[in-house]
Amino acid sequence: MAKVTIDGFETEVPDGTTILNAARQIGGDIVPPAMCYYSTLKGSGGKCRTCLVKVTKGSEKDPRPMPKLVASCQTAVMDGMEVANITSDEVVKARAGVVEFLLLNHPLDCPICDQAGECHLQDLAFEHGAANTRYEFERRTFEKIDIGPYIKLHMTRCILCYRCVYVANQLTDNRVHGILGRGDHAEISTFIEKSIDNDFSGNVIDVCPVGALTDRTFRFKSRVWFLNPMDAHRDCPTCSGKAVVWMYGHEIYRVTARKDKYGEVQDFICNTCRFEKKSPEDWTIEGAREIDRHSVIAQGHYDETAKPSAKEENKLIRMIDMILLYDFALFAQKAGLIVVVFTITLGVAAYSTYGERKIAAFLQDRLGPSNAGPWGLLQPIADGVKMFTKEDFIPDKSERWIYILAPGAFIFVALMTSAVIPWGTRLTLFGLDLDLQVTDINIGILYIMGFVSLGVYGIMLGGWASNNKYSLYGAIRASSQMISYELAMGLSLIAVIMLSGSLSLREIVDQQTGFRWNILFQPLGFIIFFVCALAECNRAPFDMAECETELIGGYHTEYSSMKLGFFLFAEYINMFISCTVISCLYFGGYRFPGLDPSWLGGLMGPIVLFSKIFFFIFVFMWIRWTLPRFRYDQLMHLGWKSLIPLAILNMLLTGAGVYYGE
Repeated sequence: MAKVTIDGFETEVPDGTTILNAARQIGGDIVPPAMCYYSTLKGSGGKCRTCLVKVTKGSEKDPRPMPKLVASCQTAVMDGMEVANITSDEVVKARAGVVEFLLLNHPLDCPICDQAGECHLQDLAFEHGAANTRYEFERRTFEKIDIGPYIKLHMTRCILCYRCVYVANQLTDNRVHGILGRGDHAEISTFIEKSIDNDFSGNVIDVCPVGALTDRTFRFKSRVWFLNPMDAHRDCPTCSGKAVVWMYGHEIYRVTARKDKYGEVQDFICNTCRFEKKSPEDWTIEGAREIDRHSVIAQGHYDETAKPSAKEENKLIRMIDMILLYDFALFAQKAGLIVVVFTITLGVAAYSTYGERKIAAFLQDRLGPSNAGPWGLLQPIADGVKMFTKEDFIPDKSERWIYILAPGAFIFVALMTSAVIPWGTRLTLFGLDLDLQVTDINIGILYIMGFVSLGVYGIMLGGWASNNKYSLYGAIRASSQMISYELAMGLSLIAVIMLSGSLSLREIVDQQTGFRWNILFQPLGFIIFFVCALAECNRAPFDMAECETELIGGYHTEYSSMKLGFFLFAEYINMFISCTVISCLYFGGYRFPGLDPSWLGGLMGPIVLFSKIFFFIFVFMWIRWTLPRFRYDQLMHLGWKSLIPLAILNMLLTGAGVYYGE
């Protein structure tokens, strides 16, 4: 037996079971659609690709994910395998592409098609299809032909799923039905329009997922949603006699085989039962057929829509419980990760003050903090206690609520940028497999840039609400500086996006395997981004907003107690996040040549990433205590007349390299 997890639901199935059948054992929305696979037809499956899924973990023995999406109807499960279906954006996007491909030549004749209301392709089109087509050409068309007296072949609707071919192969000794032609000329047909000479040939109608094969005795007589499907049986010497009769009043309009919830025939019925027994006296009516309440058949005049059985209700309740449990577990995992990330971020910010004072002391031949605890390690805690216990005052002429709001807004924006950073691959802790990223959105870089740009509001509001000209000057300087350097920063990022082809930080990191770090391909882009990061963090030599000799304390001159602490904390948090982003964009993030990030239960990735972060934090501090402060005009000149032109040049060179490299 093999254990497999599909969209968070675990089940145990016999070895050799396909992913699709394992999903069907679980049931519900996680079951991939299948247009060509039929469990009772040998050789079916692997044609339409609608059942593609993403294998995120191969097995317990080999946990590597499969590099491409796989057909779930053909791929056998392995013990410990993890599969994503509806939870994967990649799968949903690929399925939409498959549906678009299937609809290329399919005629939009649902209003006159006998399969309307029961068509699997129609269901897929509603779920994944686009409102408009991107293709303008003459569609492939074929003449309608009769395959014997009972079956009409409308080849224009065919999607080449091969189901009818496999049915014919199982029913007859010689091959009488198959694929003629190749490429866009391929078509299903009997040779020279001969009929399939078999008492069970009508079953090709039931296995067809679209309206390519239809019942000539039922064509254009009624729509399925006007009929009442009833389970019925009769004594038949040829087949089981169990069928579904579709009634309008007391008339039987058509007879079909009974199907399960996945649209597969349970028992083939003979042509006599299907085409010739259309009188109610020929059948024993058992009762209303159980129809999905969401089906179009149940929405019309079918008053006896069957309610779910007690067994199905219990299964539904269990599934809802599993979904709720999965959602709660996912929420608890993400909430715990958020708390851990915020705690680490605040801790790093607190001890960055200690580290900076020690580095400054070393460069200036001093001791630095040494009295609060051994080696002064308790100094950040002492500073925090001091901030909380100092007198808090609000200037009389200030805009009170904006004055109070500004520090909180500034630190909130600084903390939120950490949500999309991949701190590692996955962490195995107490038997649980935890993802080391709060959320992997596909626009991670835009998310970071968006929140970084919002940081200017906290500074501007704090300086303006203080009603102090020095605070206002500092806020104006900081705002103009941050806006100016964000332009060059954004332009330098475009070059990285060109190389990686993605806005997701995790994808950018995962592409930097071995020695393929982006710093080797983007040295100029890295220098521009690094300089802009110094300016965004208001770090020396770009600390004009807090120039003590001109502006006293800058935009937070009028702040005291923990409100001042929030401003100071936020600056160190910004420095920490900036170093993290630099590590991810240009230095491989949690990857290092020769080291697997999954080692030590997944801890190796965070260890590597934090090593890089602490190195860049040291460089930030080293620069502060080495270089003198720019004049304001020099600062603006560097941003607008040097960095932006260089960033544009770097972007153009990268674009040319990518274009000619392809």
